[in-house]
This record gives sequence, structure tokens and C-alpha cells, in this order.
Amino acid sequence: MIDEQPLNAQGKVDRRRLEELAGEPGNGTTVVGPASDAKVRIAAIFAETLGHDQVGVTDNLFRLGADSVQIVAIRQRLSAEFGRELALARMFENTSIRTLTTAFRPRPGSLRTTRRRPVGG
Repeated sequence: MIDEQPLNAQGKVDRRRLEELAGEPGNGTTVVGPASDAKVRIAAIFAETLGHDQVGVTDNLFRLGADSVQIVAIRQRLSAEFGRELALARMFENTSIRTLTTAFRPRPGSLRTTRRRPVGG
């Protein structure tokens, strides 16, 4: 339990610091494996994109070495895999598989169905 929530320079809750205080993200000593099909699929995309053998559900993307270009690539792969598009800002707010899976739940205005058009049509 913490006495007060850590704030960032803009006065908002500092999620990264809050995760650190809660014992997340994974620090490399214990990998918490995915427990659902969605988490397994997301973990595979994270690991492949970042060049890791495995990624735990509490590991922080940025601590694993992800940069903004890789975050965009992960977002595109998730969109193709799940047939839904997540707002890019939500990718930066939810930097672990655990929080990203929660963010993928429908929220007004944050998810939309991806419509694909035939090539040349």
C-alpha cells in the first residue's frame, strides 16, 4: 500500500511509477506467463516484434527495449490478429500484456471494427 499516488510532470498519475511500486513490470527474475488465449496471442506478437524468446504478462514494453516504431508495429499486428483497432495512445498507456488485454475490452470511442477493402477495389 502506498501513501499517495505518484504523479508525472503534468500532474497525472504516473502509471509507470505506480506499476513499479506494485511490483510490475516484470524485472526479469520471474516471468509471469499468459493464462488466456488472448494473452498468449499478444505475448507472441510482443516477443516476435521485439526479438525476445518469451515475454511475461507483467513485462513493460519499454523496459524490454521497445521504441515508438515497434509500438506502432505491434499495434498493427494486434489489429490484424484481433480484427479490431486500438487507439495508438492506449498502446502507450498500457505497456504490459496484462494492461493491454484489459484495454482491448470495448470502451466507447477507443475501439472500432477494422473494415478491410479489397485491393484494387
